[in-house]
Order: sequence, then structure tokens, then C-alpha cells
Amino acid sequence: MWRDVKEIVVLTCVCVGSSKPFIRNVFTIDTCSQIVGAQVLEHTSQESLLMAWKDFLQQVDPDVMIGYNISNFDLPYLIDRAKACNLDDKFPFLGRITRNKSGVKNTTFASKAFGQRDSRETQIDGRLQLDMLQVMQRDHKLRSYSLNAVSAHFLGEQKEDVHHSIITELHNGTAESRRRLAVYCLKVPPLPSLLHLRLHLYVSPDWFFYTCINYRMRISHND
Repeated sequence: MWRDVKEIVVLTCVCVGSSKPFIRNVFTIDTCSQIVGAQVLEHTSQESLLMAWKDFLQQVDPDVMIGYNISNFDLPYLIDRAKACNLDDKFPFLGRITRNKSGVKNTTFASKAFGQRDSRETQIDGRLQLDMLQVMQRDHKLRSYSLNAVSAHFLGEQKEDVHHSIITELHNGTAESRRRLAVYCLKVPPLPSLLHLRLHLYVSPDWFFYTCINYRMRISHND
């Protein structure tokens, strides 16, 4: 039986202690040309990449994890891929109470002002999660809630887009083409941070952690 597999090939993280990034990491499968101002960490498998990212998260120990659509995509996707890689007893321990397993559950929010919205919630003990997509949908009426559109509206800047249709081509190419994909991924994580600062949501804690995921579609044969 043939089935589609969406394999994570690049994970990028940006950590800040004030308004400027001081750690920029790229976790990638296969070789990748070096990027100025970032540490490129090459892996030979998705399992190795996921565990290295999890260990890095625990080492950095951030107060806040910020992203764009991290509630419904990034965090659940990481946990789902770890389960598919048979890492369910090793990977999903992402909080400060390291013996507590991080799990995903479906939630529903309903009010007269905002109506009903279904979402997903990932339990990560001791770390505040701030999903800027949910903030935008709750507090602002915009024509589009894509990260590019929101960043252009509030920040006057956008990420350099790499269309999802060429991600597989870039990753299957050379170390230089994988560098192009990694550079794109590195430009995504800081945008939710800049939105948070521009909108003065709250006083910044000492540590922020942002992540971006890119995956490729591959076809595998499952007997």
C-alpha cells in the first residue's frame, strides 16, 4: 500500500533575551552550506533531528514559546512526527517538569463576541505559549491572516517566500539549495516576536524561543 509521508527536513530556532536574536540554529537533514550568524546542525535522520531539537529546547529552557499557528500546527506536528518515528517515549517531554509528557488535546473556545473556534492545545509545563495567529484573529479584523499579510500590515516587512511546491526540490538538491531553504526558515521565527513587541502585548520575559518547521512530501511504500 502506498502512502504519503510528510517528513520534517528543516527546523529553525531563534532565541532572544531582549529585542534582538542571540541564538539562531538550523537543524537540517543532510548537508547544508554555512549561514553567517547561524549555527547549522546537520543530521542523517528525522529521528536524530527531532531529538537534537528537543535537547536544545531543554538546554535553552525558555520562559515563552512564540510562533505563528504553533497551537494548531507546529507543536502538534512535532509530537505527531515523533510518534511516527517511534520516539513517543523519548521526545514529548518539552516542559520544565521533565518527567511530565507533553500531550495534545482538542479545545473549543466560544463567546458572543468571537463566536466558536476549535483549536488544539499542547501541554508544556512551565512554558508560556503565545500563538500570534490566535492573537491576530481575536483582536484585529484583517482581510488576510497569513504571516506575510499580517507582517506587511503591522511591520511593513515580509518574509521571503519559498513556495511549498519547491521545498522537496530544494532539499533533494545540493548543500547550497538546502542553504536557501534554511535561510528562508530563519526569516520566519523573528516575525511573531516583532509583532508581539509592536503591539505591546506584555512586558518581555528574559527568554523567548521561536521555531519554524519545513517538511517535504515523499511517497513511501508500506507493505
